[in-house]
Amino acid sequence: MQDIHRLPIHFKKHTALRLLQRFELSLDEVKHCIKTAKIIKPVEKDGNIGIMQSNLGDSKIKFVFTIREKALWIITSGGMQMSKCPICGTPMHKEQREIQKGIYAQVEVCPKCEDEWIDEKEYEALYQMFTRKAFKIGGSLAIRIPKELANVIGLKEGSDVKLAVKDKKLVIEPAS
Repeated sequence: MQDIHRLPIHFKKHTALRLLQRFELSLDEVKHCIKTAKIIKPVEKDGNIGIMQSNLGDSKIKFVFTIREKALWIITSGGMQMSKCPICGTPMHKEQREIQKGIYAQVEVCPKCEDEWIDEKEYEALYQMFTRKAFKIGGSLAIRIPKELANVIGLKEGSDVKLAVKDKKLVIEPAS
C-alpha cells in the first residue's frame, strides 16, 4: 500500500474549516496534523475508510479518511462534542449516518449547513466494528457479525449463507 502521508489532501465539505475554527490553526497547520497523524485503522484498498489520530497540544483529534483517485480524502474529524455548529452557530442534533455502505455511526449534524462531527465514543465504536476475534465452536471457528452489517445483506439468525475465499479474503453472502 502507498504511503498515505505523501498523498495530496482533500476535505469533505466543511471539515477543514471546522479544524481551522476549533483549534485556530492555519490550513498548512491542519495539513501538517494530518501528515503526521498515526494510522489507527488503515485502509486496505481505495474507497475503504480508515481512522488516523493526531495530537494538538493536550488534545487528540481523529480523522475518518478514505483514499480515492490517488488522494487522501478527509471525510470527517472528531474527538469532541459540541452543542452548536462552529461554522454557523446553529444547535447541533444527533443522527445515525452511513459512513460507508453498511457502516453507520452516530454523528452530530448541523441542520443548516449539514456539517458533521463524530465524538470519541463513536470513533471507538466504529473502530471496534472492524475488529472481531475468531473463537472455537466444536471443531470449527466462528466470528460474530455486527447486527448493522448483517442487516445490510439481510442476514438473520438461521439464514443459510455461502462462504468463499476471494483475493485471500473471506466472503460471506446469503444463500439464494
